Amino acid sequence: MISLTSRYRAIGVLFTSAVLGLTSADCDAQVRPNAAGLFQAMQATGKPAFIIAGSVNCPYCVELAEELQSNPAVRPLTAKLFVLKIDVATPDWPALRRTFEFEENGIPACFFVRADGVLIDSVAGKPNDVPGYLQR
Repeated sequence: MISLTSRYRAIGVLFTSAVLGLTSADCDAQVRPNAAGLFQAMQATGKPAFIIAGSVNCPYCVELAEELQSNPAVRPLTAKLFVLKIDVATPDWPALRRTFEFEENGIPACFFVRADGVLIDSVAGKPNDVPGYLQR
């Protein structure tokens, strides 16, 4: 497992320009100023993060974003975590890939990070069963 605690300095800029939206509970946009801010919020609340790297031009990325906001089975699950959306058109996407040693191709790319900063799962592509994936 890869720890965000040991690497978030390397991606401190990652969460500044690349954040499309950081949401919890009702998916309202709450932008954290940097990786330390996100990590501090995760530690303070005990909430893990679900990080999605994608593009507004990707139909699967749009579909996933819509499902996170509108699927009644998903909404209670997103209330228990931070959801961070990162644009793959920014230079921050390669930084995220390097940080979590992500070698897969395809977007959306999804990362589950525990509240203590440890990466517990990553996958390329939209999960077929989003509620099931979020319940892991």
